[in-house]
Amino acid sequence: MFKNLNEMQKKLVKYIIIGVVIIIILFLVLFIVKLVNGNKLSFDKIEDKMVKAADKYYKDNPHLLPVGDVSSIELRVDTLVEKDYMKSLDKYTEKGISCSGKVIVLKNGSYYAFIPKLNCGGDYTSNSLVKKITSKGNIVTKGDGLYQIGNQYIYKGEKINNYVSFANKIWRILRITEDGNIRMIQDDYFQQQDWDNRYNADKKTTSGINNFEVSRIKDDLERIYNGELFSATNKAKIVPTRLCIGKRKSDDKNMDGSTECATLTEKFLPLGLLQMNEYLIASLDDGCTDLNKRQCTNYNFLANYDRNYWTITADATNTSDVYYIDYSPQSLSARTSAVIKLVINVSGEINYIKGNGTLENPYIID
Repeated sequence: MFKNLNEMQKKLVKYIIIGVVIIIILFLVLFIVKLVNGNKLSFDKIEDKMVKAADKYYKDNPHLLPVGDVSSIELRVDTLVEKDYMKSLDKYTEKGISCSGKVIVLKNGSYYAFIPKLNCGGDYTSNSLVKKITSKGNIVTKGDGLYQIGNQYIYKGEKINNYVSFANKIWRILRITEDGNIRMIQDDYFQQQDWDNRYNADKKTTSGINNFEVSRIKDDLERIYNGELFSATNKAKIVPTRLCIGKRKSDDKNMDGSTECATLTEKFLPLGLLQMNEYLIASLDDGCTDLNKRQCTNYNFLANYDRNYWTITADATNTSDVYYIDYSPQSLSARTSAVIKLVINVSGEINYIKGNGTLENPYIID
């Protein structure tokens, strides 16, 4: 067949044929390996398959979704296997690895999220961010870090690795709440604006009224939540709460939140602002005993922002003033301008993906 070809052309044809043969052999080897090993998947791929199966299951059975405005249920992988939504877990793992699993279904209003929980013993176990950061080795009793105070875990100090990536923004963890959720403050901010700008009859001027329930800033938080910042899945992971809106005097020495939480919002709300006691308790300086003490700015990560930002706490001594953070706390007219730094609670069920909590490598949970 090579009679009319010169020597160079003959060699080229030969190499092409050899190349084709090698490719065929490689495909055969890969096919045989697949037959021997089956459809083995990495653990994260198995978790993805669990989520997709759960999503399909509930699309077919919407009446089985959790009820109530804010709720959650568990769906066992065994149920998904029995109903033919996925294969048994041993079909996806290497020989000798035994796994069990479930999917946590979170509901917030009309929003749903599916959180996989895979348990393969010592080989792999899904780990929530709460469990990761509250492990015994991460709790401190002095210096910067995470402190256990009663049934909560609170970050205190200045140089702490509590950065989280969520909803395409960077946040800083304030604390793990008593009910096991993650309370975080936005690291950047929204535009500068008034807390409230209405006419105050007591002051006989448009100095604003420091009642959060009817404030302009409450409307702004609602507008942000209904905007494009949070996806439907993000919203499902946010846990609405009755916000603590009790007013505070500057010499109040209470730091446990009982002053602020003496009054709660009528409704459960998804977005809030920093409580004044949360600023105080973040400082490691023993001289930080009330809002009048400049020592509260020492060893306090919440004092290190370069923009003045609003808190949710109003001044109890009048009807127009609200606290904002200008390095140190200030009580000023609600008509004053400051930026919004959102505070949210997200479900403690959310899995840790990667990261070490630094600004350069924040914890990834979405």
